[in-house]
Amino acid sequence: MTGRKLLVLQPLLVDEKDPVRFRPGQNTIVAVDGLGAGKDDVVLFCQGSSARMAHGMKPLPIDAAVIGIVDSVEVLGKTVFSARQTQS
Repeated sequence: MTGRKLLVLQPLLVDEKDPVRFRPGQNTIVAVDGLGAGKDDVVLFCQGSSARMAHGMKPLPIDAAVIGIVDSVEVLGKTVFSARQTQS
């Protein structure tokens, strides 16, 4: 695990009351990041034995891995997140 970056993640959930918005999840996850995600990036992650199937993770004793960096999210035809809009 030497040289691997760990990220503390807070899942984003679709708000049941307003499905075109996210709400923060209540739990946090520590995941190995092999993609180079930055602060405030929205990422996809997997957990359990699936995490070890991510590229370059097979020999590592991990339980969560970042598997993608999200460019945008669309819900019910409305863009609810865009990485372009969050860059300054």
